[in-house]
Amino acid sequence: MSESNHIILFEHKNIDSITIGNVDELETILETVWNTLISKPTDNNFYNQINKETEENVEDEEEIGDVKKSKQRFVSLDRKSIKPNNYIGFIQHGEKIIEIYPKIFYKKNGEIQPTDKNNWLQHIFFWLKHCDWLPARVNNTTLDNISIEDFPEFLIYYIATLIEDAVSQKPFSRYEEVEEILQSPKGRINFPAYINHGLSNGNWHQIDCVYEPFVYDNKVNQVIKYVTRVLKHKAKNTSISKLDNIVFILDEVEDRVCTIQEIERIQISDLFSEYKEILYWCKMILEQQTFNNDSYNSDNFCFLLPMEKIFEGFISTMLDNYLIENNQKHLTTQNSEIKLATTVINGNLENVFSLKTDIECEVKNIKYIIDTKYKIRKQDSFDKNNKKKGISQLDMYQMASYAIRKDVKDFMLFYPKCAEQMKDEANFEITDLFDKNKEKPIKINAYNLPIISENVNNIEANLFKKFDEIFKIQTTEK
Repeated sequence: MSESNHIILFEHKNIDSITIGNVDELETILETVWNTLISKPTDNNFYNQINKETEENVEDEEEIGDVKKSKQRFVSLDRKSIKPNNYIGFIQHGEKIIEIYPKIFYKKNGEIQPTDKNNWLQHIFFWLKHCDWLPARVNNTTLDNISIEDFPEFLIYYIATLIEDAVSQKPFSRYEEVEEILQSPKGRINFPAYINHGLSNGNWHQIDCVYEPFVYDNKVNQVIKYVTRVLKHKAKNTSISKLDNIVFILDEVEDRVCTIQEIERIQISDLFSEYKEILYWCKMILEQQTFNNDSYNSDNFCFLLPMEKIFEGFISTMLDNYLIENNQKHLTTQNSEIKLATTVINGNLENVFSLKTDIECEVKNIKYIIDTKYKIRKQDSFDKNNKKKGISQLDMYQMASYAIRKDVKDFMLFYPKCAEQMKDEANFEITDLFDKNKEKPIKINAYNLPIISENVNNIEANLFKKFDEIFKIQTTEK
C-alpha cells in the first residue's frame, strides 16, 4: 500500500508496522501547525470551531506561560503506527511524504492505481471549488488534463498555474508608501524623523520624506515571489518550469522573506480579485509550514483540511445553486445556533449547551432542516433486521432536539455515498410526546448523496438529479 518514503492513508484507517521516522519531531511539527491554525478565529475558523467542540478534553491542552497550547488532532501517532483523524491532505517530513485521502475512496483489498489518485485529487479540488467557507474559490479550468498523482505536486501545480496566469496576463502595480531621505522635499515631510536625524545632527539638507510612488516592486509581488521560491524547493519536474517562469517575470521584485502577518495586513481592491485568491493560497502555504526564516528551504511541509467541513460546505453550496436554478426560496444558512441552556458567568448570560444546524431551507413553502453527516453508512445497515439503517442514536437525538426547539417537522440527513453503496434511503417518524395536538409526527429522512463519480464533471448533474428525487418524494408525501 505504500513505499518506504511515500505512505498513502485514508481517514480513520490505522496503519501498523511502518517506519514513520522521528515521531517526536513529527509530533512537534504538527502541534506547531495546529496551534498556528486554531489561534486565528477570524480566519481559518473551522479549525477553531473543531477545537471548541472538543475543548472539554482538558488532557489535550497545557499551559505554556500565558498561552494555552493544544495537542494536534490531525493524526494519532506512535512508534510503529499512524491513524489519520478527520483531516485530508499531506504531511511532508524530510524525505517522507504521508498523503491522507477521504475515507469514501477506501476499498477493502483494493490496489491503488496512479489513475485512482489523480481522480481523487480532481474530486477534492472540485469539492473545494464549491465550498462556501473557502475565501478563495478553486478554478477547475486550471486542472484540466492534469495527470499528476501526488498530492503535494498537484497542489503546487495548481497554485503555480494561478500565479503564472495572473503575473503574466495582469501585472500588479500599486501606490505604496515609501520613506526616504532626500535632498529636496517630495510628498510630505516626516518632521519628527527630520528633527531627530537631520536638524539635530546638523544635516539640515537631509530631509525625511514620505511619498507613495506607483510601483511594481510592492509587497504583494514580494509575497508572491517569496512563496514561489518556497514552493520551488518542494516541486518536481511538472511544476518547476512554471515556478521558474514566475521568478523570471518578477525579476525586478525584491527577494526577501515574507510573513503571514504581512499578508494579513495587505488590502487589495476587488478589481484584482485573482490576487486576493493568490494571497489566500500563499497564506495557507505559509501557515502550514515550519521552516527557518533565513532560508527558502524547509524539510517540513503540510497541507491539511477538515473533511467534514469540506462536505458540509460543498453540499450547502450545491443545494443553494440547485434551489436558485429551480426558482425556489433559497434560505440556506449554516451553523444556525439553537440555545439549549444558558447560565450566568461573571455577571454575563452565556450559552452552556447549544446545537448548531447545518442548513435551513424552504422548498415549495415547506421548511426543512438539513444536517450533513460525514459518516459512512455501511451497506449491511440496510438489511431488514437492522432497523436503524446506519443512523446513530446520537444523530436521531440531535434531530429530535432541533424539531422540538425550532418547531419544524421535516428533517433530512445527508451522508456521502460510497462507490460500492446501492441503497441509500431511510425514513423515520418520531412522535413528540410534548405536542398536545399530535397533529403531525416529526419526519426524518436520510439519504446518501453521490459526491463521487468516474468523471468529476458529472458530479453536479448527479447531485441535482438526486435533489430532484429527494424533494419530489418529500412533497408527494405531504
